[in-house]
Amino acid sequence: MHLKFLTGPAGSGKSFRCVGEVQQRLLEASDELPLVFLVPKQATFQVERAILDHPKLGGFTRLHVVSFERLAHYIFEQLGQLEPDLISEEGRIMVLRSLLTQHQRQLIIFGQSSARKGFAAELSKMLHELQIARLSPEDLRRVALGVSDPTLREKLNDLALLLDAYLLWLKAHNLSDADCLLEEAAVALRTSDRKLRLAGLWMDGFGSLNPQERRLLIAIVPCTEVTTLAFCTESADDGVVAASVWNQVNFTKEKLKSELGALESIEIHEQMLVRRTAMGRFDRSPALAYLEAAWIERTTFNGDVGDEIEINDCRNAEEEVVAAARAILKYVQTGARYRDIAVLARSLEPWHELVQRIFKRYEIPFFIDRRENISHHPLANVTRSALRVVNSGWRHADIFNFLKSGLAPLEEDDVDWLENECLAYWGDDSAWKQDWKFPSHYKNEDDKARLIALRRKVNVPLERFEMALLLTKTANGFVAAVRRFWEELAVETKLESWNDSESKAPISVHKTVHAEMQVLLENLVRAFGDEKRAPSDWIMLLESGFENLSVGLIPQALDQVLVGAIDRSRNPDLKLTLLLGLNEGLFPRTGSDGVLLGEQDIDQLEVLGVSLGRSRKSLMQREQYLAYIAMTRSRERLIVSRSRTNSAGDPINPSILITRLQQLFPSLKEKPFQPINEKTADAALHPTELINLYVGDEEFNSWLIKERPLAPQCQTDEQLTPEMASMVYGARIKTSVSRFEQFAMCPFRFFVNSGLRAKERITYTLDPREKGSFQHAVLQKFHDHVKNSNKEWRDLKTDEAREIIGRIADEQMEDFSGGLTMKSARNQLVGAACKSSLQNLVEQLVRWMSSYEFDPVEAEFKFNPEQLSTLSYKLTNQKELMFSGSVDRIDLHRTPDGRDAFFVIIDYKSSQRKPCRLKLSEGIQQQLPAYLIMLRDFPEPQKRFGVETLKPAGMFYISLSGAAQSADRSKARSVEARNRFLTKTYQHHVVFSLEYKDFLDNRTGASKGEQISYEFKKDGGAKQKPFGALSPEAFHDMLQTLETKWKQMGEEIYAGRAAIQPYKIKKETAC
Repeated sequence: MHLKFLTGPAGSGKSFRCVGEVQQRLLEASDELPLVFLVPKQATFQVERAILDHPKLGGFTRLHVVSFERLAHYIFEQLGQLEPDLISEEGRIMVLRSLLTQHQRQLIIFGQSSARKGFAAELSKMLHELQIARLSPEDLRRVALGVSDPTLREKLNDLALLLDAYLLWLKAHNLSDADCLLEEAAVALRTSDRKLRLAGLWMDGFGSLNPQERRLLIAIVPCTEVTTLAFCTESADDGVVAASVWNQVNFTKEKLKSELGALESIEIHEQMLVRRTAMGRFDRSPALAYLEAAWIERTTFNGDVGDEIEINDCRNAEEEVVAAARAILKYVQTGARYRDIAVLARSLEPWHELVQRIFKRYEIPFFIDRRENISHHPLANVTRSALRVVNSGWRHADIFNFLKSGLAPLEEDDVDWLENECLAYWGDDSAWKQDWKFPSHYKNEDDKARLIALRRKVNVPLERFEMALLLTKTANGFVAAVRRFWEELAVETKLESWNDSESKAPISVHKTVHAEMQVLLENLVRAFGDEKRAPSDWIMLLESGFENLSVGLIPQALDQVLVGAIDRSRNPDLKLTLLLGLNEGLFPRTGSDGVLLGEQDIDQLEVLGVSLGRSRKSLMQREQYLAYIAMTRSRERLIVSRSRTNSAGDPINPSILITRLQQLFPSLKEKPFQPINEKTADAALHPTELINLYVGDEEFNSWLIKERPLAPQCQTDEQLTPEMASMVYGARIKTSVSRFEQFAMCPFRFFVNSGLRAKERITYTLDPREKGSFQHAVLQKFHDHVKNSNKEWRDLKTDEAREIIGRIADEQMEDFSGGLTMKSARNQLVGAACKSSLQNLVEQLVRWMSSYEFDPVEAEFKFNPEQLSTLSYKLTNQKELMFSGSVDRIDLHRTPDGRDAFFVIIDYKSSQRKPCRLKLSEGIQQQLPAYLIMLRDFPEPQKRFGVETLKPAGMFYISLSGAAQSADRSKARSVEARNRFLTKTYQHHVVFSLEYKDFLDNRTGASKGEQISYEFKKDGGAKQKPFGALSPEAFHDMLQTLETKWKQMGEEIYAGRAAIQPYKIKKETAC
């Protein structure tokens, strides 16, 4: 038996040699023994394609391109033995979830966290590491005795307990898991009477092997006539750096050589392939050839790099992907194929969604090489939500999750209508199965009949499912009930009917998901069978299996860009490689992936001689090796990129790999990425880059629709043509001031609300908005009561004010919004808290009246643009803005002669609101200044206010969320302490003209406000903070600027501006 170790650096031809040898054997007599090509699981498709690339090979049956797992299945098949009864990874997680529940009280460290979502999956990973390292529960307990750190000691004891319980469970149920499969296949090879014979075995693409893989390989080599084991490595005596790059590979190779050398009749040879300057991977790229060799030796390249290696300096991750897309289009224009290109990253998690969105925009075909989590697939959703419905009291949220799955018995339009009706009239916390009482204002009989019919249609399958679950206690019965439920919903038929559209995944994915879900149910039966438990237990176990459910996808076409992770994706023949995310901490990756045992724990175990393969040293060596692999994938061009900021906008450092490249190639400089703009439009590679520049150009739009019909769907910055804006908004925009503020906050938000007229759902729930409406209503009635009593607020005593508003609040709670505040005990508590807060507020407002010379004259005062011509503003092209609004309170101070009055606008807020100079100037806080302007210009004020002129003095924000309970508790301390608390709680945040300061606060010599927030410096000038005290000139300019801003914003709206551009001030943003 001949065994050859084939070694060599990247590009030396190892994979080419292996594929060539396999092709040659396939072209020989077809009656020979089978051939096996062993590669990583995700590389099987690419290797098969490479083998079939030979012109004389139309196909093959002798050859098996397999992973280690598939090799184990093949061995049992060839030996004629039954495979061990295996439980899948999802089944294992369900078993571990059950064991965690049973042993939770015995766990010292992991007891509290063991019930958290995802813990069972993390435990499964940890036990996998322990089983791979062949550590038994006894080994863990013995190691724990030698650990000085008490936390680590208890962690090891917890893990020993759980591993012991799991192994005993497997033994009791005569089951094995995937971690035992390779071990049992190796045992079968050694002990079976029927011998396996192979003509040849090739292995390629592995950087290291775990002990189980190594043992299976050692067991199968004696069954093979010729074996070739390929490793990407050089000898380890080239220095410290070489040892760190090749360490793990050389350890695996030497371990195999030692163990195979101990077997009889094995003739071992080693062939070292050297770097080739001609006919090698890098024969067309001197710089990449030098990069591969110098990556180990760290010498300097003195030649011209040209465009063989590039470094893109990008602002953020999105720019990195856009730069990659542009590079791909440029490269394909030279005649290359998409299949010659790969986009790689250390991990795909931060990148795959960006790549999908941007590559679709640039119409680049691509395949993302990752397993897709299917825990939120419609089949998983309909199953999970139905189980929660019957297990959690038929809550509305669970009902509508079930209905929105796409597999429920209602059409989408019916689901939307039903949800809107339920939220508007019954809220989201009423019991679905109880008889609904239609509110008195629900008058439409047709809607009643429709609602009852839809509800019955929903209830029938769910009630049957509920009954089936109640009648069973075993896993067999539970699984049978789930499958009958699927049949009643015609799940399989619906999945097959979904086509490959934008809203539905490919049919093959749905079939795969259905198959995987069936396997999950089979594993539940295999694990628990006739074991009796409550339905809630089976639901918990099944949901834990959902968490880790995923499927691998197959490329839908041959000519696609491969997008993958460096440690997973395999493509031996690339012409262009783009590496994303070369930033510190991302690549090379720092830190361990372990959750249950951290880096310090692993290091302590290494000192004790226990290796789990992820010590800091081994992780560093692995990252060095992966960096080498990533840099040497391409045969012609390498483009790397890094970001200057992360997703939060914080600056981040480049990777050390960038520094390494620049050390090797001193002439290599980072290229700042430049987005396409008006000056660089000629450099655009795709119409999507020009849309924002030529959105109003009819000639461009006609060409775009004709030549690239998909491109208009790829817009990044939404913009309407002026004609379209006129169609959307009409010749006159009628809007409230608060709605107009939205344009300054985010143009797209205004477009959705005022252009498309989208409306928020009406919900029958006491949310913050309803609480605010309740408090506003009570305050309005309080004001009306005072006025109807021919009194002013200042005429009341504090106790009298508390009693009046308390009585009004009680009356309002009885019938507010159809009795919403009395709907539940929780709502009654919320209503009582609102009442108490209002009592505290009016108590303090009345107390302040002695120093405040303005009197409330209007509450909930409405501005009507149809009646007040001063509320409209003319724009160009015969367009017009018309404002409406409602002021919470207007306070007046009349001059002694009674002809004029100064006024203050007051806005009650459910939460704290402070005026901001920047927001005022940008129109983000324009509501109250707008009301000042509207009231200042109020026509014929004598009729409504009894004065000839109204002069704006200021605007106040008053918080309604003063902590009522804290204020009430402070009564137990002292009246003085309580008053201080109320003063601080309800202080008004204001903008006012210093011209009227003495009327707003008449306390003699006061340098700091109590009722209103201001503070003076020693020289008498107002301090910058808190902002609000303005000179008369500055106050006037603020209002003047706002009117100019209105017209500017109106012109922008009619110009078609509708971009998704939310404002951002520090960490605050519009959405």
